[in-house]
Amino acid sequence: MKKILPKYIAKCATQCCRFNKIDQNQSKNWSSFGIMEEEEDCDIFINPLENDLVLRTLARYVRRRDLLRYRQVCKKFNKSVISRVRKEFYVRLDEASLGKYSSLSQFLSLLLSSDPIPYGSYLFLNLKLGNPLLQKLFTICGSLIKALRIELSHFDILDIYGLRELLLHRAPNLQILSLEGCLPEEVISFPKFLSTIVGCKCNEMNSSSRNVPILPNIQELFVEGRKMHPNFLVDLLRSCPNLKRLKSNKNWGLDRSTLIISAVRDSGNFKNLNALHLNDVDGSHMNILLTLSLKGMRLEEFSFKILDSVDNNSFQGLINCHHESLRELSFGEVTGSQDNLVLNFPIMKNLRKLSRVAVCKPEIVLGPFCFATVTPNLEELIVQTFADEVQWEEYFADVNVLYPCHSLRKLALPTNLSDTLKLVKLGKMFPNVQNITADSPRNSIISQLWTMWPELQELCLTLSDKNDGVDSIFTGIPETTCDLINLSKSFDEVDIETVRVGPSISNLRGLKKLHLETSAIFWSENLFFCDNVEPTCFLTNISGYFGLAFLPNLEDISISCCEITDDCCHYLARVFQNYAKIFISARNHVPVFEFDELQ
Repeated sequence: MKKILPKYIAKCATQCCRFNKIDQNQSKNWSSFGIMEEEEDCDIFINPLENDLVLRTLARYVRRRDLLRYRQVCKKFNKSVISRVRKEFYVRLDEASLGKYSSLSQFLSLLLSSDPIPYGSYLFLNLKLGNPLLQKLFTICGSLIKALRIELSHFDILDIYGLRELLLHRAPNLQILSLEGCLPEEVISFPKFLSTIVGCKCNEMNSSSRNVPILPNIQELFVEGRKMHPNFLVDLLRSCPNLKRLKSNKNWGLDRSTLIISAVRDSGNFKNLNALHLNDVDGSHMNILLTLSLKGMRLEEFSFKILDSVDNNSFQGLINCHHESLRELSFGEVTGSQDNLVLNFPIMKNLRKLSRVAVCKPEIVLGPFCFATVTPNLEELIVQTFADEVQWEEYFADVNVLYPCHSLRKLALPTNLSDTLKLVKLGKMFPNVQNITADSPRNSIISQLWTMWPELQELCLTLSDKNDGVDSIFTGIPETTCDLINLSKSFDEVDIETVRVGPSISNLRGLKKLHLETSAIFWSENLFFCDNVEPTCFLTNISGYFGLAFLPNLEDISISCCEITDDCCHYLARVFQNYAKIFISARNHVPVFEFDELQ
């Protein structure tokens, strides 16, 4: 058992086995894993790890990367965690993935030999839905499928009829559906095909039979296909009365957003919709959404990437309508034509995530506001724009220093941040940050990150050619000393306490995840960038031995384009006690060391 179980599960199991008695009167009320102490008058002796209640409770705390190992312990452990495996792992079936098996029939044999069947989420790419073997797959496990992504293949009309059969009869418990690819022209000529399965032809149907909810369990719908007939989409939405999430993020232009939003309005099934994610939004779209909001639609998630020709009243009115329900709000101004759009945030007590993206100068003016007052429960803030374009005096008003937002845990810094005073201000505004994303920050900013948030657990950094001397930044060792150590290769003889003179990444003792990418970015007058010039900033063994090696709690490490050698990588693997994933690549992007516990 010790070889298969993760360390923390094995430790928990060992502690459980100290007590081999369970109080039957208390077992029904357990809300968390625990074992009752011995009682002299208790004559029932049971191994806790043979109790289904204990296993089901323990399975809730197993880390995702440990699930597959956890299943291998025994049949009882497998059954206790099978519901999570079905939900959290996708099976990809296409021509490439089937090469792993000799045929689809062999994959079916694996399913038939599994007890219980472990998978409930599938991705079909370029597979004929009319394939008898695929039909057999749904006969075997169709009732267990909760999530399905389908890319229609080769404009084959048979795929559409296969899809109709699959949705209505072979996957009755389907909750998440993603349609990708293009609909064949034959289907566009007969857009009511989903309704015909009710038992009569389209031209013979009355209005009542057309609105029969034939897909009552679908709660999430992703419409990513390039071609989609309006009436087809309306019928699909009418057939999903319990739909809660609708997403169409592909950049197919304003016409695609018009199609989606109009279908939501025409279907009449919008009162249960609580998440809407679009790519392009213009003034007409905002007006439709505002009308639906006044009729009872309450969004918890709303996002768009491109804003075009929207007036203040409709945008402000839409945000005001959902200020009590919104949990996530993401808006972008990538190629919009709006100049002076002003948004005054109302109080949004339930908002957990706020994201703003602008390639160049932001086109939405935010009035000064206090995060602690307006968004008192905000947990994630993303500011994806250039630091010199951020409206600091409005977006990060001075009042936030007096009344900091203690709830924020995840922060994405503006690109190319170089002003340390602004970083200090952010540290005062959001003192409890545990997750930082920084794109091309200057060296002074990186050095300050080592001490700004000592409780940091996740760090994602992108370095550019302007970040010279990164070994010195990551270790706190002067650059001249770093050069001497690299020349002598005498890493064992270095007294780190003597040569370290500044803050280093080793200050982040609680860091669990580190993603570091090195790339060259050169901007022209036309605001296009190129990535074909080899960067000049590389981490070497100096950062490995005297920086990363002092972070024993790292679990997920990814470093692309560096000069860390294989010997140093193996040394780090021995030092990291809890690592589950390591990826380190050389300057030519060839992997030097790679390990993934899930593979």
